[in-house]
Amino acid sequence: MMVPVFPVWMVEEAGISAENVFFLLSATGIVGLALNVLIGHLTDLIGGRKRIMEAGMVLFCARDFLYCFFPNIFVIAATSWINEIKTGGLAFAVLQELIKKQAHESMQGFITSAVRTSISIGFIVGPWIGVNLVSFFSYSVFFIIHGIVYIFLLIFTHLTLTEDPTLPRETAKVRWKLKSDELRLLLLTVIIIVLLSTGSQTSGALLVLVLDKLLEPWAIAAIISVGPIFEVLIIPLVGLLNDRIGTRKTLLLGGVAGTAYFLLLAISKTFVLLLLLQIFGTLYTAVLFTSLIFFVQNAFRDRLGFSSSLFFSGNSLSSIIGNALLGSVLVNWGYDVGFLFLGGMTLAGVFLVVSTRGKTSLSSSAIDG
Repeated sequence: MMVPVFPVWMVEEAGISAENVFFLLSATGIVGLALNVLIGHLTDLIGGRKRIMEAGMVLFCARDFLYCFFPNIFVIAATSWINEIKTGGLAFAVLQELIKKQAHESMQGFITSAVRTSISIGFIVGPWIGVNLVSFFSYSVFFIIHGIVYIFLLIFTHLTLTEDPTLPRETAKVRWKLKSDELRLLLLTVIIIVLLSTGSQTSGALLVLVLDKLLEPWAIAAIISVGPIFEVLIIPLVGLLNDRIGTRKTLLLGGVAGTAYFLLLAISKTFVLLLLLQIFGTLYTAVLFTSLIFFVQNAFRDRLGFSSSLFFSGNSLSSIIGNALLGSVLVNWGYDVGFLFLGGMTLAGVFLVVSTRGKTSLSSSAIDG
């Protein structure tokens, strides 16, 4: 619901220029960057992932009500750390623990991607609801309803989600300090996440601002929603592809598709072409949330809370760096060059994955999956 509303709300209600939207989005990620990794590490030590997820829902609800009653840049800056809490990573950590406990590792890709389609279903209906709430009512009504959704999600999670009380099982093996080879792998992992995920993290706001100048609200909602519709079909297939050909090859395939997607966005202006591109771009999105998260989890196999949170924190870093750079690009060259920039970042990630093969035993095993 928030994707097509938030950037336009910042321009129309908070009085922020379109270019400065990206600088502000960059700044909002700074606080949450280390916070998510710390949270994930602590859950490896002491458990309590469900309680952390519930606390995050309470904070998101509070943020929505603040946006409703205080639509200004100061509130956005003050709540920036809430925006970057990625408790969804803990859900994927719980999922991977269940997969291992029930000995379903051979179907890890399919199971994880099938669960990931629930996010796609949310993106199918969410943009339509968000756009229509603003169109028929107001931004205030939108944020109130958005906050109420988190209240229902909190209740549902509390009643239905269960954790294995024996986890974390290997607390004594979890260390605060990384060895030199692990630190090298950590840096390599973060750089690859940033390069491959920058486009995914920053293109949404850019696309909405471009579409807002070209098309009617119903067309904007259609373009934003069509990708998730096809994700429901494509993500499980990409999960199977991971199981069949491995993480590294699937990651490269998605990176190449992402590069082509952004380059084509730079030259596409019509509703039909933009609609078709969103369908094509689902391959890139599917790979980011299957192969890339497997890459990170495989790199730190015995620290699922840490590795899952690292993936989402890497996405936060992508948002910080990408939005700052994208804002600079837009100021100097405009929207079309912005898409070219995102394509270049994705291509650089592809080259890095290719160049790191076999250089160290840790990075090689992680990338090969």
